[in-house]
Amino acid sequence: MSVGRRGWLYGFFEQSPLVRQPARRGWTRAISVAALAILIFPALAGSSSGANFGSHAGLAEDTVPDRYFVAGALLADLDHFLPPTEPQTDSEAFASGIVERAWEGSHHAWSLARGWLEHIDQDTRFAAAVAAIQASYPSYTATDVRLAFDYWTLTKHPFSTAFDFLLADAEVQGIVAGGLVATDSAGVRDAIYNLLYSADQNAPGLFLQLNASRLYAILYPQVVRNVEPYYDAFYAGAVAGHRDPFPPVDRMLSRLHRMIRNLVPQVLDALAPR
Repeated sequence: MSVGRRGWLYGFFEQSPLVRQPARRGWTRAISVAALAILIFPALAGSSSGANFGSHAGLAEDTVPDRYFVAGALLADLDHFLPPTEPQTDSEAFASGIVERAWEGSHHAWSLARGWLEHIDQDTRFAAAVAAIQASYPSYTATDVRLAFDYWTLTKHPFSTAFDFLLADAEVQGIVAGGLVATDSAGVRDAIYNLLYSADQNAPGLFLQLNASRLYAILYPQVVRNVEPYYDAFYAGAVAGHRDPFPPVDRMLSRLHRMIRNLVPQVLDALAPR
């Protein structure tokens, strides 16, 4: 990977939340973000379990370009930033609860639930991809695959990282908190903030994980190249395999209208207002 020192440092900078800072301080900020990514890299590389935030968000955005759908796919990994006594949030059971609580909510709530379920499907496909890769490259760990997949998502399917709107959305926070044991909406908001911005080496947030994936591609370019075809198959399957758990409202109304029209006259007469 022929990238000069300035090139990869600015690569970190361009995708970091620090782009909001004045440009004249960009070089210093770029070095800071790169340094943080380097610091958390050993923690990521040594982890046997973790979240591939970038892949989830990038695939979701290409599947349904709705920011709440993408948010659902991302927030399903929120348990990484919740107390250990809370349930696993990227499980079928928790996702079903999200759907139930979103059913009577807004359009945004429905989109969130759709994205949450999409995350579960992505996890299943990711596990299959890891197994296929390890069959060909036994020395590659799940962490190798996570970092490489995040890199290819950033490279081939870049996505918006503007998720601050979730910090002010009480409905989303309430829907998530409804499935937790002892964390209220305020605690959920804190967890969302940490998912995005945490600089903790043991629990890095979205931005640091994305920067770490770029660093990984620089340090292990051959691994990244080797898993590329598996990533492409993973991406194609996830996007093509999306199934909407909520029936479209117009289809529901059309079906209801047909049912009413097919009722026998006596039943219609009995149902008519007097």
